[in-house]
Amino acid sequence: SPPRRGNQRFVRAIADHNPSDSVELAFKVGDDILFGATDESGWVFGTLGSASGWFPRRLVEEVPLEGSKPL
Repeated sequence: SPPRRGNQRFVRAIADHNPSDSVELAFKVGDDILFGATDESGWVFGTLGSASGWFPRRLVEEVPLEGSKPL
């Protein structure tokens, strides 16, 4: 599961998402999206600014925890 920032979990966009459906969330590469939920089909519900919606899991990656160092 994505890492937490306090109680909030974030994922980072690795590709732009320009949805055609109003239930989907639009974002650009590099945006940090607040992770909300995921479903079995590979879609994630998240929030970016004042907008919320669904997007494909393959378009985001986990955000490394701040200050964490590889062992």
